[in-house]
Amino acid sequence: MDEILQQAMGLISLKTTGPGECKVALKQIEGYLKPTRWVIRHYESNHFPSMVVSPDGGKEFKFMLMGHVDVVPGNQNQFTPKVIGNRLYGRGAIDMKSQVAAMVVLVKRLAKLKPSMALMLTSDEEQGGANGAKFLLEKGFSCGFFIAPDGGTNFRLITREKGVLWLEIIARGKAGHGSTPWTGENAIEILMEKLRRIGKLFNNRNAWSNTISIGKIKGGHATNQIPDRASALIDVRYTKDPEGLLASIGKIAEYKISQRSPPLSTSQNHPEVKRLSRAMGAVLGKNATPGFEHGASDARYFAERGIPGAIFNPEGAGAHSKDEYLVIPSLKKFYRILELFVTEAK
Repeated sequence: MDEILQQAMGLISLKTTGPGECKVALKQIEGYLKPTRWVIRHYESNHFPSMVVSPDGGKEFKFMLMGHVDVVPGNQNQFTPKVIGNRLYGRGAIDMKSQVAAMVVLVKRLAKLKPSMALMLTSDEEQGGANGAKFLLEKGFSCGFFIAPDGGTNFRLITREKGVLWLEIIARGKAGHGSTPWTGENAIEILMEKLRRIGKLFNNRNAWSNTISIGKIKGGHATNQIPDRASALIDVRYTKDPEGLLASIGKIAEYKISQRSPPLSTSQNHPEVKRLSRAMGAVLGKNATPGFEHGASDARYFAERGIPGAIFNPEGAGAHSKDEYLVIPSLKKFYRILELFVTEAK
């Protein structure tokens, strides 16, 4: 446990908000793992570094542990890890440097087993993951099952995450003078009506259902001018059938897609999900019931390729906030679950 905590604090102390410091973090991990004699491969896409650690340097594995070393920006004092009571505070404590530390220590301590597994570490999850997980999978890395401990806080076993559609909704009108509104067609008013109609396609509640959030509205050039164009950026999270959803939106408004990724949907009856649930049960005292989360993670790039997987975290809270923390005793449980999962597979 002391070894894991030491690694976690070392990573938290690095301000990994950009590629430069992320490279330092990955080099630090490489130095720690070098005695294992596992193959460590470095990659880079648009300056974002990644690293894959495996027993033989291959690209296809029975399972994969994946994580990211980048974090969102924070105050300087958030990069000074602090232990207060049974909590570890600092940027990345629960998102997700503590989990990375546990996975790194696991690789070192179980290296001689040489299981068919790999550890994938990236540096751009907080910026979308295209230059990390997506890039590496396009390079040919693959597995039969993955674990991404980047969600499911407090040991919730997540096997479903919603798909993502980021859309620009566009409305067009006719310009005119603000003093004579009847001479033009106000694109902002048209946009508001279209958004109202689009909103009826969704069910914004805490359930496995499609949701919509309007994130930004833009329109007009001057107070005394009727705007001839307006647009809104919307964040859609969906569970299935994106083509049908887009067709329905397209009947209402013109749109452009800026981001699209599928949902993660691993069957709760998948053998590896059941095995992971048993490992969690052995450590926590009861088997974990597979569930879902509304957000997305780098798991979506595995889902794009039809690779099943699961997500769970140790105890903690405050990700992306000034009070981010990990409950230290839960990190040992998290490590033990991964250890049982890996050794049982061997």
